[in-house]
Amino acid sequence: GELPARYSAAVNPAVDARARRLLLATLVAPCLALTGLAAAPSGHAGVTRSPVNWDVMYSYPDHLAVGGPGEHLFTGNGEDLVEINDQGQVLRVVATLDEVYTRYGLAADEEGSLYVSYWNSTLGKGALRKVTSAGTTAWDVAMPDSAYLDGLSHQGGVVWGVSQSSSNQVVGFDADTGAVVHGFNLANATDTAALPNGNVLVRRWSQPGVTEYTPLGMALGSYSQATGWIALGPNRSVLGTTGVDTATSIWRWGAQGGTAGLGYAGNFWLRDIAASSTGEVWAIVQDPQGGAAQLSLVHMDPATPDVSLTASAQLADTGQALVLDASGSSVPFAQPTRFEWDLDGNGSFETDSGTTGTITHSYPTR
Repeated sequence: GELPARYSAAVNPAVDARARRLLLATLVAPCLALTGLAAAPSGHAGVTRSPVNWDVMYSYPDHLAVGGPGEHLFTGNGEDLVEINDQGQVLRVVATLDEVYTRYGLAADEEGSLYVSYWNSTLGKGALRKVTSAGTTAWDVAMPDSAYLDGLSHQGGVVWGVSQSSSNQVVGFDADTGAVVHGFNLANATDTAALPNGNVLVRRWSQPGVTEYTPLGMALGSYSQATGWIALGPNRSVLGTTGVDTATSIWRWGAQGGTAGLGYAGNFWLRDIAASSTGEVWAIVQDPQGGAAQLSLVHMDPATPDVSLTASAQLADTGQALVLDASGSSVPFAQPTRFEWDLDGNGSFETDSGTTGTITHSYPTR
């Protein structure tokens, strides 16, 4: 949950030469930044929530996947598979699947190929299709038990999913051919997160937390208190939610139940969640009172702090001691570990308050 980099707070005390008082409400310019990196651009935040633009997204995005060499973000949009940006705007259409409208899962691999599970109305069965980064269909296989496939994930050449049959079978498919290579029954299974070691994490709706299983279905242990949909984060961390409806929170738990870090809290249902190897997280959330039309895309970036800075007085005389407080600043899934201050506005962080987010300072001259 902690980042090794330090965080800094900068204050610009520029003063009108004719004024005898500092108007901190307009003259204090806070900026938190990763030490060694440029400050976050104006208006950029660690957490953003962007409503779905119905003029562009003519059908609500139902699933998310991160993949490709640049770890791009993908979703479904009507009959299209599309790449979107952090605000949910469509960047390009990867493929149009005329007969595929109702999707139940989406996964992506390192090459940018997409795996989409859907209901094949012609066959009356669930099916799984691989679409290459060029938009062509590599293979399309029907589910032998006629059930649809949910909770897709990919790792190490295997696509995992949950067959929503009476037995809720966890199934692994060869990513090159679509052939079934693994499978075991698991009651109440809902979602998967494939692991680099060949095993798979599985969420079950009947209990909180996730359990690691071997391809043969042997349980190796449970960790995290995640509920709802899950995703794999960096270093085998797990993304998921706690709470329901008006008190839902997105958390990241460390491998094997390590310290949890809060990413986002609010009033929502989680529709799906995806993460990059660098720690960026995206989630589709729904307003519990607004129905499917009230969908938003939440983007959480641990490399960008959310800045908060207050002063003990908005007007201060020359020489008056002021308490500057940046302790309300935050970063998704972690906490600021160091505060540095530029109190004279020359661009150099000359004052270090360590882990303390407050500092007392006065300006002796106008």
